[in-house]
Amino acid sequence: MTGRKRPGYGKGSAQKRFAEEAGLGDLQYLSDHASGAWARAVGLLSGDLGLLARAVVVVDRQGKVRYLQVVPEMTHLPDMEGAFQKARALSLEP
Repeated sequence: MTGRKRPGYGKGSAQKRFAEEAGLGDLQYLSDHASGAWARAVGLLSGDLGLLARAVVVVDRQGKVRYLQVVPEMTHLPDMEGAFQKARALSLEP
């Protein structure tokens, strides 16, 4: 991934640390921390707890969700390699 900033969504700095460790430094992170409006709108905000579900979302250039995985338990990790493969394939589309 080079050149362009790609938006990333999250509620804190954990996403930034993950991106740095994974060598994904060209991501731009946007926070939904103050209101949770985005997470609520897409069904990823956990009711009374106010926590985001653990998920990975890949969005194409037109803003359409092209890959989504929500894990059933917060202790599980999403399939990041699957998300990376989808993102790579999308990056080759005109």
